[in-house]
Amino acid sequence: MAKAKTKRGAKAKRAETGHQVKPRRMPKFPPVSEEMKRWSALLGEELRKWPGVTHKPMFGMIGFHRGKKIFAALPATRSLFTPSSIIFRIKPMPAGLLEKVKQEPRFNLEGRNPGAMWWVFEIASDADLSDALWWIGQAYERAK
Repeated sequence: MAKAKTKRGAKAKRAETGHQVKPRRMPKFPPVSEEMKRWSALLGEELRKWPGVTHKPMFGMIGFHRGKKIFAALPATRSLFTPSSIIFRIKPMPAGLLEKVKQEPRFNLEGRNPGAMWWVFEIASDADLSDALWWIGQAYERAK
């Protein structure tokens, strides 16, 4: 009787050869406040009305897609960087928009470079929602 072949991953091969396998560290996803959950719900309610938008849960957030391309994520129970941030994807960031990003204090640019894929926008009050929606709209337009 022939023995069935199985696929073995790199981890198993390294273990056989005696190489140390280091576990991956998952980033800490900070919990969001009830207020941030409300803001996310308001933004998400608007995004669901846009043509071709679908959404699905991801890592404690809700990812928004236009067709097959993800363009934003709003916190549901967890956030990616800070408890009051949303993220959106624009790559490449056009020069004109990049200048606006640099002028905008609500962007978390710590450790970011101009070629970044995901952009982090901080929300501190209801007044920030219209600007957040504008930036998400920019990401939506580029996710064609």
